[in-house]
Amino acid sequence: MPSRPVPLRMSAARFAREVQTAIKSLPEPFATEVASLVVSVERVAPRIEAVMFGSCRRRSLLGMYRGLSVADRGMGHSASAPDMLVIFRRSVLRVCRHRKHVRAEVVRTVYHEFGHHLGLEEASVGHL
Repeated sequence: MPSRPVPLRMSAARFAREVQTAIKSLPEPFATEVASLVVSVERVAPRIEAVMFGSCRRRSLLGMYRGLSVADRGMGHSASAPDMLVIFRRSVLRVCRHRKHVRAEVVRTVYHEFGHHLGLEEASVGHL
């Protein structure tokens, strides 16, 4: 029977730095827009959110955009809560086999969730 791969480990602080590096890598036209978001790192997705977004296992959800997309806002939009871009640390580490893959996966996930912030649907953000 094949052994299961050992989950990759990385401190929460180091992972948060990887997320900040990914945020800073967004091209200039988006740098201003991303400044309006709260960027958060959480351990894993809450079970209810994973189910709402069609994921059977909450550990398979790597990130999430929480808020009203720019495309869906009206003229007088006033948010009661800030828009958030959330990256799930344990979930990302679970899909990465080497530390060098963490940065690439974090960048991909940040770009994907930022695409949702801009109003892109799931099929469109897959190309980011």
